[in-house]
Amino acid sequence: LPGVSENRPSVLRGDHLLLTKSEEVKHSTVTKYKGYVHKVELDRVKLGFSR
Repeated sequence: LPGVSENRPSVLRGDHLLLTKSEEVKHSTVTKYKGYVHKVELDRVKLGFSR
């Protein structure tokens, strides 16, 4: 996640993020996935998803 180490955007444990597959952006119907932040590292965010 670019900018996470500089606190841009501010992402904290417990926050949720809405994600889409990059190849779906061009389609009219886009599936959104809601993931919860489990851990924030220098240049990574670890998310958890339910099934």
